[in-house]
Amino acid sequence: MSTNYYDLLEIPRTATVQQIRKAYRSKAKVYHPDVNMQSNAHMHFLILTQAYETLMDPNKRHIYDMALISNSEHLLTYEQWKEIEKRKQKEDEEIAYADFLKRKEAFQQSVYFKPARIAFYIVPMLSYLFSISILLFCAWIMWSYHPVFFFVFLPVLCLSVYLIFATPKWLNEAKKYF
Repeated sequence: MSTNYYDLLEIPRTATVQQIRKAYRSKAKVYHPDVNMQSNAHMHFLILTQAYETLMDPNKRHIYDMALISNSEHLLTYEQWKEIEKRKQKEDEEIAYADFLKRKEAFQQSVYFKPARIAFYIVPMLSYLFSISILLFCAWIMWSYHPVFFFVFLPVLCLSVYLIFATPKWLNEAKKYF
């Protein structure tokens, strides 16, 4: 394997963004795990992706070039890269959860919280009643007049079935805020 990202992508250090993108695409076609069945293809592809991300970002590229000049930067191993990605993902999840908690707190302090809490219990019951009444009305029409009306009422029947199945999902999503 190459000692630096430029050698890995087989481009000069003065390569433009277009040259980097073209080199990455050609290498990715060769080393993508779906195409290349070698045992180390996935690791090579991940390192190739790391090289592409580093060289495409001007700030990261500058830091990488400075590190190459001082000979302190080598390609990351798969385990190192995977650990860095796990930390990034965990930090992103923590930030998203903290943002959710802020929104939840702001909602609970707003004037809309009490009416929303009342609607939280009333609206699902109304949704169920509405969908069941649609089903019963359509069944009555079809029974009273002709079964061919089934095709006329099919979109309405689909709506009522959707409401029956979607209401619990809405409830579970809304429970997060209460």
